[in-house]
Amino acid sequence: MEIILAKEDDIEQIAETYCNSFNLISSEGWTKEAAIKLFEFWFRRQPDLFFVAKDDGKIIGGTVASAKPWFDGIRLQDGEVFVSPEYQKRGVGKQLLTRLIEEGINKYNTNTFEGITFVDTNFPLSWYKKIGMQKSKELIVIEGSCQEMLNNLKK
Repeated sequence: MEIILAKEDDIEQIAETYCNSFNLISSEGWTKEAAIKLFEFWFRRQPDLFFVAKDDGKIIGGTVASAKPWFDGIRLQDGEVFVSPEYQKRGVGKQLLTRLIEEGINKYNTNTFEGITFVDTNFPLSWYKKIGMQKSKELIVIEGSCQEMLNNLKK
C-alpha cells in the first residue's frame, strides 16, 4: 500500500470509495455523482493536502483538509478521512491521517485538526477519540435549510 497525492484522474475512483465507505455508516445517501462534485471541489481547493491510499493501483481510501488561518494559528479544517470497508481496521486510516497532518505541519505550520463526524453512530467517533480528538467545548456544528433561512430573513 502507498499513500500519495490524489490526481485529477483519480476522482471517479475516489468518489466510488467514498460512497462505499460512508453509505454503510450514515444515512446521508451519497451518490457517485455527488461525491465526484465534492472531490472536484476539494481537488481545486487544496490539492497539496489531498491524499489517497492505493493497493495494487486500486484506491482504497483518502483524506483531505484545507489549511485555514484561525485566531490561534493555522488549522486543518473540514477534514475528510475514508477507507473502503474491506480495508478498514488495517491501519489505512491511521496512515492517511498521519500523512495529512505531517504535510499540514510541514507546509503550513498547522496546529489543530477539525473534522465533522456523525452523532448517531459509534464509528468513526470512537476512532477519532482513540487518536486524541474530542468534542469541542466551545463550538458546535449547526445547519439549516437555505430556503427556510432566506424566508425567515425576509420577514
